[in-house]
Amino acid sequence: MLSEAWRYLLATTISFLMSPLLSLFLREVVGVSIKMAVAIALAFVFVTNFFIIRLFVFRKTGSPSMQFTRFAATSAVFRICEFGLFLLLLEQVGLHYIAALVGSLIISFLGKFFVQRNYVFR
Repeated sequence: MLSEAWRYLLATTISFLMSPLLSLFLREVVGVSIKMAVAIALAFVFVTNFFIIRLFVFRKTGSPSMQFTRFAATSAVFRICEFGLFLLLLEQVGLHYIAALVGSLIISFLGKFFVQRNYVFR
């Protein structure tokens, strides 16, 4: 489990950096609205995470269909919660949009590892 945890930390660090950097790029360079930039970034990371976590973190092979179904369902729930938390931190707390995004991602990190390890990629 420890080696999986280290690989998960590495994989999620990449995701952690991708989300705000892509959001920043979409907002500041492309000119997309803040909410849309974050939504697009989270969707992109959602798709890439499946492959990274499946192949690199938990090193699963074989048919990915059931794993993807479970991953999609649990990840969608986590992403909705992250986006809701992002909106709360942005609009109610008044954090900068990147700080609000980073905060929501940090909070969901541990829950995702255990759900993915024990349910999605078992």
